[in-house]
Amino acid sequence: MTLLRVLLVLLALTPCAVRAQEDPFAGLAGGFEDVRHAVEALALSGNAQAEPTIRALQDGKLFVAPDKSLWIKHDGATVNARTGAAGEPPGPLKAVRLNNAVRRAVDAAMGDLTLRSHDPAARAKAAEAVFKSHDPAALPALTRALAKEQDPGVRRAMEQARAAVVLTAPGTPEADRLAAVATLSARGDLDAVSVLASLAHQPPAVATAGATARSRTLMRSSASEPALSMQPQRLPPLTWISLHPPRLQLSIHDNARPLSPVPSLLYAGRMTANTSARDRLTAALTRIDD
Repeated sequence: MTLLRVLLVLLALTPCAVRAQEDPFAGLAGGFEDVRHAVEALALSGNAQAEPTIRALQDGKLFVAPDKSLWIKHDGATVNARTGAAGEPPGPLKAVRLNNAVRRAVDAAMGDLTLRSHDPAARAKAAEAVFKSHDPAALPALTRALAKEQDPGVRRAMEQARAAVVLTAPGTPEADRLAAVATLSARGDLDAVSVLASLAHQPPAVATAGATARSRTLMRSSASEPALSMQPQRLPPLTWISLHPPRLQLSIHDNARPLSPVPSLLYAGRMTANTSARDRLTAALTRIDD
């Protein structure tokens, strides 16, 4: 009986996938499972109408007519989803509905399509969005896009995005994680440092590599930033300044102690391009001077 149930489920699901492969638009007029399969197939179809149709579904602007034809409502006009041509639907329209599974498929499809956009800037922006989200669901689309990417700058952005995802995706081999650490270290900005700082609970080799890469990245930032100009001075009694890395938080403490000048503050001025951190540093020194 168990085997029979499995076979019945497979028979029920197979038509959805087959119809989606043969005609991805047709599935959009069906039930939730049909729509999900249709979205996935349409994103990979290469059809020029894939992006506007899936975007319309995402925005609640995709409708189905009584004859199962699909229409997009835009600025008061109706456009045939298959052809992109304006026209009049053959009867009243009903919105194509979404559930959570369809929404997830739509989000993944839009990310996939943007990563394969004809515009290099759009592809780079999509890669950066994946870098910031670290969403493991984006990994298949990112891998497909990387296999075809020819622009060196966009390819580098995609590799960095893939590295960020690899470090957060469950089940990633240790060797891939270590390679991802090296990629983020080469990126060398504060966003990369943030990801590297989150690796403490990774396998020991990865955690150690992450901590080392983070330290080296911060040191490179220190060397590349102009030094903070500061004259030797004696601080008034009962005040001294301390720096709390990595967020460059300044504190004023009660302690009669002369500092002339403060090496950690000089280091802070070199290591960060963060305007607010420098402003806090300047304000603290000004307060002491006053």
